[in-house]
Amino acid sequence: MTRTRSRLLALLIALAACAPIFSATARAAFVVSTCQACTSSDCETAPSVYGAGVTANMSRLWDFPAYHYATNTFMTLDYVSLSAFARASGDEAPENGAQVFGNLTKSVARSTGDIDDVLTAGEGGAPGFFRIPLHVTGGSAISWQNGFGVAVLAFQCVSSVPGSPYAIGHCPLTQFNFTGNESFDTVVDLDVPILLGQQFEYRVTVSLEAQSGHNSGDLIPFLGAAQASFASSPFAGASVLDANHVVIADAPISASESGFVYAPEPSSATGGAAVLAAMGALRRASRRCSRRA
Repeated sequence: MTRTRSRLLALLIALAACAPIFSATARAAFVVSTCQACTSSDCETAPSVYGAGVTANMSRLWDFPAYHYATNTFMTLDYVSLSAFARASGDEAPENGAQVFGNLTKSVARSTGDIDDVLTAGEGGAPGFFRIPLHVTGGSAISWQNGFGVAVLAFQCVSSVPGSPYAIGHCPLTQFNFTGNESFDTVVDLDVPILLGQQFEYRVTVSLEAQSGHNSGDLIPFLGAAQASFASSPFAGASVLDANHVVIADAPISASESGFVYAPEPSSATGGAAVLAAMGALRRASRRCSRRA
C-alpha cells in the first residue's frame, strides 16, 4: 500500500510539472508565416513557420534555354509588427521566329502571415472597435520590357469570441498596388470589431506579392523584375473606439494571452505626475516614521 501511494504521489507531481506545458499548447495566441513561389499557375508552398519574430523565406529558379525566371521572398511577423520582401523576375526570348508570345507566363513571389491574440478592451458590452495602428514604410522597384510587373501589399482582419466559430466582424480589406518605383509611408489602421469589455480573439492577415511576366500577344523578348520591401515602425499603442469610430479616452486594455502589451505608454506628463505623486507619498511616510521615532 505504501509503495502504491508513493507511486501515485510521484505521478501527481509529474502531472503537475507537465501541466504548464499542456496548458500552453491550448493557447489561442500564435504567429505563423508562409512563403510561396509560382511560375504561371504552377505553385510551390514552403512549410509554414510558427513563432513571433521567426522568418519564413523561399527562393526558386526556373532556368532553361531562352527561359529564365526567379523568385525570392521572406516575411517576419511579430505581434503588431512586420518585415517583408518579395521579388519576381524574368527573362524570356524564344528563338522560334515568332514576333509575339503565344501564352501567359509569369513568376510570382508571395508571403502571407497571421497574427492571432486574445484580450479585452473597453467596458460596458456595447459594440466597438479595437484599433491596431501599423506605421508601415518601404517601397517598390518595378520595371519591364514587353510585359508587366506589379506588387501588392494587403491587410485584413477578423474577430470572434474565443472558442466560437462565428465572427464578431471583419475589417475591410486594405490593399496597396504598386506598378513602378514608389516609396511608401502610411499608417494602416486595423479597426477590429469587438464588444466592449468582453474577451475577444483577433486575427490579422498580412500578405505581400510580387509578379513579373508577359501576356499572350506581348512582343518578344520579355525582360522584367518586380520587387517590394516593407517594415513597420515601433508600435505606438492601440486605442479603443465606440461604434461610431470615436476614440474612448482612458478605455482599459487588458493583458493579452500572448503577453504583448497593447496599451499605449503613459505620456511624459502623466508619467511625471505619477513620479511626483510617488515621491510625495514617500516623503509623507518618511515624516511619519521620523515623528514616531
